[in-house]
Amino acid sequence: MTDQELFLALERWNYWDGKEFPLFVNRKEIDFLYRYLEGNLVQIIKGARRTGKSSLLKILYRNLVEKNNIYSVLFINLDDITLIQEESSPKLLERIYQLYRQRIYPKGKTYILIDEIQKINNWEQWVETYRETGNAKFILSGSSSKLSSKELGSLLTGRHIDLTLFPFSFKDYIANRVTDMSPLSIDLNKNQIKKSLFSYFTLGGFPEVLLNYSPEDGEKILETYFEDIIYRDIVDRWEIRDTGLLKRIALFSIKNSGNLISYRQIKRMIEQIYEKTSTNTISEYISHLLESFIIFEVPLYTNSVKKSNQSPRKIYSIDTGLRKAVLKPLTEDYGRDAENIVFVELLRRGYHVSYWRTGKTELDFIANGKKNYAINVTMSNLEYIELKERELKGLLEFPGKNYERILITDDLEDIIEIHGKKITLIPLWKWLLT
Repeated sequence: MTDQELFLALERWNYWDGKEFPLFVNRKEIDFLYRYLEGNLVQIIKGARRTGKSSLLKILYRNLVEKNNIYSVLFINLDDITLIQEESSPKLLERIYQLYRQRIYPKGKTYILIDEIQKINNWEQWVETYRETGNAKFILSGSSSKLSSKELGSLLTGRHIDLTLFPFSFKDYIANRVTDMSPLSIDLNKNQIKKSLFSYFTLGGFPEVLLNYSPEDGEKILETYFEDIIYRDIVDRWEIRDTGLLKRIALFSIKNSGNLISYRQIKRMIEQIYEKTSTNTISEYISHLLESFIIFEVPLYTNSVKKSNQSPRKIYSIDTGLRKAVLKPLTEDYGRDAENIVFVELLRRGYHVSYWRTGKTELDFIANGKKNYAINVTMSNLEYIELKERELKGLLEFPGKNYERILITDDLEDIIEIHGKKITLIPLWKWLLT
């Protein structure tokens, strides 16, 4: 590729010619980017494909040029078809940077925004070279959780700050439809909000689908998202040969969202229906699914690291809409949907999440963070006393001290005290908007 062809690829994604920015839905996560913008830490936005990482970078781009020289920002989209054809090495980044300095902004501090940075091998060496000089501030995005761990090695240890971007929360969804988010307005619009919650169950939170498409069209797009994550973020990147096995493991994991599963259990299922495999292969493929954010594992809450590692993990999907689109369940399971949504919301709020189990008693979530919570989730009718006792049992038996105990319900709201332990009952829709 000639320099002129490379420069034309850059012009497609930058606004040096004064063209207008497209409209973007603002997200509260932009505040996190501003918080560290003036330092020289490398800021990394991680998250599943199509969760809005590129849009968040473009919102930042727009706001930066409002306060700085329009030429002081460089946006590099490594998903651009022209750049994909080039060698995936720091040499490509260096060529781009030198072209930018020669033709656009010869000197001065620049903000460099790079989308899908994981496509460049050993990118961190190039980033650190210019970060150290102080002439460039880097804000990067990538569809891999390991951008903050193994892939960074020791070079950027202590020199980066990370933001994990999830699909839209229910609060994001409502905020884009209701101008007044005051408690009074929310209570007055309770019925409409509850109706919107069931739409959120079906469509999920991927921004483009949630805001622009009907359930039928959204389902087709979500199927495409699933295929893109499997093939572009896993198969191509890790050179997976047995794509059929990878997809079967992905679908089994998504289907069992909220359930306890082990690698041996997955192995038995695969071998009963398809072909022989090994737990090592399954472990490897699960690792790739976790890295691409399509699923999450939840460990057992225990003081014993060994017991936690040896115990089955709970699996959750990134998004209920994606789950429904690829599985096409014959019946609705709002209880499973609600539990999955609560789990992702806890991650979105920055909690470390585990589950607790002893004998026949279980708690859906133990959430540790600025405050600690013990949480059960149910969409069942708690007028039936046996259901209510079952849901409260884990909350009462959990031995942890200084934990706020919460039962998230369909529509029941109350505060009860049993054996000296206070339990807050709160409807799902209200908890999500809190």
